[in-house]
Amino acid sequence: MYVIFKLETCTMCIKLVMMMDEKKKYIDIDEVVGDLDEVTIKDLRNETGLSRQEFCDNFDIPYRTLQSWELGDREMPAFAKRLMAYIIAMKQMEEKAKKRMEQEGEAHGEENN
Repeated sequence: MYVIFKLETCTMCIKLVMMMDEKKKYIDIDEVVGDLDEVTIKDLRNETGLSRQEFCDNFDIPYRTLQSWELGDREMPAFAKRLMAYIIAMKQMEEKAKKRMEQEGEAHGEENN
């Protein structure tokens, strides 16, 4: 089994195409991230548990830019916040799926013994 993610853009939305075993599944970013009006970049960073420097390194953002966004000196572009929130949410979903697969694998291993 393999999974391939690819971003597709259309006039009104950004969709992610997830191909899994030759089947396409479209995932709407807005369905994953929800309403981000009240969410700040600091909220997103805190959700990851990363320091400012780690977050900057992870997303290839200059440190001073992130600092300016967090302090409210500059406004972060909405599209960038949506994409970052999406990447974070997908990473969390991936980690949960891996844990679930490991637990199921351990359970199947116990059944076979």
